[in-house]
Amino acid sequence: AMASKKAKLELSPLAQQSIDDEKLRKVYKPLQLSHERVQELCKSFFNGQSITVLKELDSYDDRNYLVTMTLGDAPAIQHYVFKVHNGADSREHNYTFLEAQNAALQHLHADGIGCPQPVASVNDKYLEFITLSCKAQPKEQVRHGVRLLTFAEGPLMSDVVHSEALLQDVGSFMAKVGNSLDKFDHPATVRSHLWDLSNLLSLQAFIQYIKDEQQRTLAGAVVARFTEQVLPVLPQLATAVAQNDANDHNIVVDASHSHVTALLDFGDMVRTARVNELAICVAYALLEKDDLMVCAGSIIGHYTQARPLTKAEAALLHTLVASRLCQSVIMSAYSYSQDPGNEYLLVTAKPGWETLGKLMGMSVDQVLAFNGLAKVK
Repeated sequence: AMASKKAKLELSPLAQQSIDDEKLRKVYKPLQLSHERVQELCKSFFNGQSITVLKELDSYDDRNYLVTMTLGDAPAIQHYVFKVHNGADSREHNYTFLEAQNAALQHLHADGIGCPQPVASVNDKYLEFITLSCKAQPKEQVRHGVRLLTFAEGPLMSDVVHSEALLQDVGSFMAKVGNSLDKFDHPATVRSHLWDLSNLLSLQAFIQYIKDEQQRTLAGAVVARFTEQVLPVLPQLATAVAQNDANDHNIVVDASHSHVTALLDFGDMVRTARVNELAICVAYALLEKDDLMVCAGSIIGHYTQARPLTKAEAALLHTLVASRLCQSVIMSAYSYSQDPGNEYLLVTAKPGWETLGKLMGMSVDQVLAFNGLAKVK
């Protein structure tokens, strides 16, 4: 009863801004388009022929349609994703970030790294715009960015067994991505983003939404460790553009399930501390694993062989991995508080809490061994 009397913690400006953006996104999610309309747009913007709309793909904020068609002089029918972007992301001061995503995908492709590729329209543009009426206020007309991307075929990592060989290749592949993005820059990637691992402290006020007391204490302990270890050295850490969401739903694998063929979804891309990309990838890979050291070792060992860390970066690895899981479970608790009927949000958070508990339960020696998995330069 005492807790309810306490004043609600003040939200950080970034957290408040992100909540406002999130609300705007719900309002400006594009209307569902009929398959005929998608066909018309593929024809008019990209001069597609023999167009078939297979299905709408799941998307939180946008509309994504899986289509097959032939383009230009190529006779072969190929799979593409036709994307209609959220109105909030398509506004005058925001759409440069969509251009940054296109530029990053093209940059990686030029370095031989698998990822979806933007297709140029008949106007020779990689980003076009359409106007649709708004779902919430039907009289209001909203501008939406439109992109066509090649479709990366193959099973997702989330649908296959995570063998040691696959985890090692995830490490090698993400190191290639990192080494390539080291040479990439775009002004729109410099942004305040709630999912930037360096911004963990912006989520502090959300800890109050965690119902379970033990879990609340656990999240608080991660935040305290981040404050003590990461915060003081953040300004000295090298930065790079990160894909920033290398979870197993965004990684495509080959038929043998042992090699990564593509990385998907650059919607969370941000310039951040260079070590964060590895920490994020490891955090998601550790979910539902029995032996954290073995799993982490497979990824970290192969990643740092091609992309060694500095001593300072390696010393933060364990804390940063825990911090990403902490971001994830805190956001789930907040989302659940806004949508209390949605038990699914708690189900998806459960493995995060379990892995976080195991990580934070490690002894000082175990933490040193975890960080010691990284090769340093």
